[in-house]
Amino acid sequence: MRRAFACVGRAGANHSRPSALQRQIYRTINRLADQGLVTGKEAPSPIGPDKRVYRTTAKGKAELKRWLKDGPVSPVQRTAVFAQLIFLARVPDLDAAQFLVAMKTQADGLVAALEQAPDDDGPQTDEGRRVAFFNRASLGLGLARAKATQAFVNALIDQHEAEFGSEGRRGNVA
Repeated sequence: MRRAFACVGRAGANHSRPSALQRQIYRTINRLADQGLVTGKEAPSPIGPDKRVYRTTAKGKAELKRWLKDGPVSPVQRTAVFAQLIFLARVPDLDAAQFLVAMKTQADGLVAALEQAPDDDGPQTDEGRRVAFFNRASLGLGLARAKATQAFVNALIDQHEAEFGSEGRRGNVA
């Protein structure tokens, strides 16, 4: 189950392609079902065709409890972007500036999307409030990380322009 949640976390890091995230989620749910950790059944949907509703099995609840008892996992680092930043030294300044602007656009989009996420408080039962609380916590962590990345990239663009000239200027990058 830990590996399954880590897979969903990695897929969630790329919010520019939600269909990829949805595919990863369904692959992960199918893997969890194959392991007997969740079960699924068809249920009517008020807005379209029937939907598939998943429930955690007793085995799944025990595994989830054990996984959560282990404490927080280290955030999954997307190492490709670290390598890309290192290798930007090997390309012309204009190409590096364009990469940084693309990185900024991606960060800005993620922050905007997370800021517009609906605040679903759910049913006002004890469990509903708990679910809403931890959903807000998850969204808050994602937004804080996205804003940190956004601030980092903005500073990086400014530093690149200061070091290497107008090629790094946001408005002059083709």
